[in-house]
Amino acid sequence: MTNNSTGNANVAYGVFSLASNETGSNNTALGSHADVTAVDLNNATAIGAGALVDASNKINIGNADVTSIGGQVGWTSFSDERIKDNIKENVPGLEFIKALRPVTYHFNVTKENELLALQRFCSAACKSCAGTFGGYFFIYE
Repeated sequence: MTNNSTGNANVAYGVFSLASNETGSNNTALGSHADVTAVDLNNATAIGAGALVDASNKINIGNADVTSIGGQVGWTSFSDERIKDNIKENVPGLEFIKALRPVTYHFNVTKENELLALQRFCSAACKSCAGTFGGYFFIYE
């Protein structure tokens, strides 16, 4: 927090952590060079070496080298009607599901091979007629 001038209630742990903050408040930076990308962010959190957070009210974990973020259990998000506004039951739901056409099938390898043979035959025939054929122009390299 070497450049902090009027910001307050900030927490920084690690060499040069939260060094860019000047006037922002309630920010947290944990890790070497964990920082904010603007001088006036509020309630921003950067966790990890070189982690950067670029907006107020945002948390960023890790830097560009991080390839996975996880834990013993998955991340949790609130999905409770008590914290939502303007709830409407206007989603097609069951009507959409009924409109789907679920199918089962057996893949026929023999038919696939016949189709591929026909494709090879047609391709060879088209190459031998390189140029205009039935209104189409073929170019082979």
